[in-house]
Amino acid sequence: MLLMALITDTNAQTNFRLMPENSKLQITGTSSLHDWEMDVREFDCNVTAQNTPANITLSQIEFTCPVEKITSNNRIMDNKTYNALKEKEHPVISFRSNDISVTNAENGNVEIIGIITIAGVAREINFSAEVNVQGNSRITAEGIVSVNMKDYKIEPPTAMLGTLKTGEEVKVKYSFEFISRENEITRNN
Repeated sequence: MLLMALITDTNAQTNFRLMPENSKLQITGTSSLHDWEMDVREFDCNVTAQNTPANITLSQIEFTCPVEKITSNNRIMDNKTYNALKEKEHPVISFRSNDISVTNAENGNVEIIGIITIAGVAREINFSAEVNVQGNSRITAEGIVSVNMKDYKIEPPTAMLGTLKTGEEVKVKYSFEFISRENEITRNN
């Protein structure tokens, strides 16, 4: 029984939840007139990690974002974004990882591959993240993901009778902080 407990303990899973107050998600792009940016005001991301005696290894990432929570300081721009993303038919953007591999352990760089669904179109995507594991209770991750709107059958928005044209590629900048659910329970009690 002791051997079984040790085997189970060496490969235990830890679930981490996003700390929204310490996390940020921003979308930036270009247009024929000026660069633009939008903030994502609400999103959720959960991480599952494998605990081993030597380290924590990320094993699963799940992300969701309601399209209506992508905002700027311009209502017209927001509405054009919602229409382009087909918010009425597909109100959520989602991502689920398929594979996570360490590319540089010293710098905390990992390569993440998974399926992202935008405007009802699901495609495989891969991107890098800089991940920092703090003990077995906190994880931070940050990076930039490039997305071409045409890959998701999204027509880049236009304005002013077509004279203002949005570029096809957008960059998603993220900075996330996660806390282990076990640590959260301990902290709340």
